[in-house]
Amino acid sequence: MEVVDWKIDTNSPIPFYYQLEKYFEQLIESGVWAKGKELPSEGEISSKYEISIGVVRQALKRLEQKNYISRRKGKKAVVISEPKVTLEFIAHQISHYESLKNKGFEIKTKVLENCLINPSEKISSILNIDLNAAIIKLSRLRFISDQPMLYWKSYLPTIHCPGLEKIDLNNRSLYQVLLDEFNIKPNKSRKSIEVVTGPKHILELLNLPLNEPLVYIESVSYFNNDKCIEFYEGWHKAQNYKFVFQSSISS
Repeated sequence: MEVVDWKIDTNSPIPFYYQLEKYFEQLIESGVWAKGKELPSEGEISSKYEISIGVVRQALKRLEQKNYISRRKGKKAVVISEPKVTLEFIAHQISHYESLKNKGFEIKTKVLENCLINPSEKISSILNIDLNAAIIKLSRLRFISDQPMLYWKSYLPTIHCPGLEKIDLNNRSLYQVLLDEFNIKPNKSRKSIEVVTGPKHILELLNLPLNEPLVYIESVSYFNNDKCIEFYEGWHKAQNYKFVFQSSISS
């Protein structure tokens, strides 16, 4: 919720315009200020937060440049950005399903494929299995607040989870199913992240125009420290996600 008594920290070395900018970003990214909302006028913002009109205009200009708001001469600024979904990559968290649910997001998952295939050379090498071995291919489309946000494919060795291809995984967490049905709890993963031009069929699934950039993530998850349980590749809508990383620093 909006912090009614939020104030500029006049003792901070951080510029006033930047403090205001980040506060407004937080309101937009969290959905407190929804797409289409009119912001208060520059004068109202100046009076409420006890800062100059110049500071307000600088903060709003930066928000406009970052496509959070739209401004037209003589009119109030309007929010044009969708709320952002924050994905946190922290030491104790591998799956994001429960994390997003706990933050209040409405999560729906549609299974597009759940079948047995033979692995490619790349997947065979990652999963450390024979090219002739059967693996489970699971492709899904995730909706957040009824908007398609993520398409991803998972590949799992049948030796660790036989019969997974027969289980209905619509609107369910894969890792919770692995725990409940196969007593498998992934305890570490390795991820790579890059921005790519989205393949046409994936852009269509995500309701995006051609050549729209996507955030592409590859992840390999393990249980019992060294047994590979899943190779994952996912395509996320770039404009709707905020990625947060946490790491420890040893002396």
